[in-house]
Amino acid sequence: MVAPVLFILLFGIIDFGMVYSRQLAVRSATRQSTRSAVIGQFGGDTTCVMTGLTPSSNDALKELICAVKKDVPIDAAEVRVQVKFVDSNGDGAADHTHYDDLMVCVQAQMHSTTGFFGPVLNKNAYKSRLTMLLEKAPDIRPAIPTLEAGGEAALSGQDWAFCSDTAPPV
Repeated sequence: MVAPVLFILLFGIIDFGMVYSRQLAVRSATRQSTRSAVIGQFGGDTTCVMTGLTPSSNDALKELICAVKKDVPIDAAEVRVQVKFVDSNGDGAADHTHYDDLMVCVQAQMHSTTGFFGPVLNKNAYKSRLTMLLEKAPDIRPAIPTLEAGGEAALSGQDWAFCSDTAPPV
């Protein structure tokens, strides 16, 4: 009688420990990549797996997406990234010619490590959103306008509703 309860407890500890660890990794990758992007360093690699990318021709956006995916310990095909500019000066124009914020949003597919909690975990996603003020130092100013807002299509069964400056914290 005790064994089933112990197995549920053991599998729960393993699965939810992995969920917590991966959530921290997704947040850390979002933070590192956003910080690099606001100072004009987008990465350098544009060869990662990208799904439904818009706009598809912006190299800085591709580099930023690949930088996030490289740091997330989940298969790159199961990670999605969105990049937005947020109006931080109240003029109603969110573009990169003013002192705007850069918002990077990340979704990554959850999976059960043990398989026991798969029906609950496998239909959810890790989500992270970070907004930082774009740096306007003269030595990096020319690099910032090359980044365009855009990103990938959401994971199946997910949306980008959390990726808004008015959405509640994730």
